[in-house]
Amino acid sequence: MSLVLPAQYKTKLQPAIKDFLDALGLEIPLENITGLANSTGEAKAAWLLKKYADGYTDIAFADDAMQNIDAVNKVFNAFDIKGKVEQAKVRFSRDSSNQ
Repeated sequence: MSLVLPAQYKTKLQPAIKDFLDALGLEIPLENITGLANSTGEAKAAWLLKKYADGYTDIAFADDAMQNIDAVNKVFNAFDIKGKVEQAKVRFSRDSSNQ
């Protein structure tokens, strides 16, 4: 099961996030897109720890903020959670106006 955890809580963003993921070929159900309303690493790590306690044993986490990566890595290491933690990379492309 795939879950998406945006920092924004606003549920009105969920359909837009789903549309974006669908366009990438990632068909994640709307109910699996959960807004946290807290973008701190500690909040994301606590949320993932709860999922681990709920029985999720193989977790992949990607984020653009290094402090979130560090917080989640600490939880993964402390509880020997299997999975992958990585920093999301931004890909830049050149549009036609810059050519």
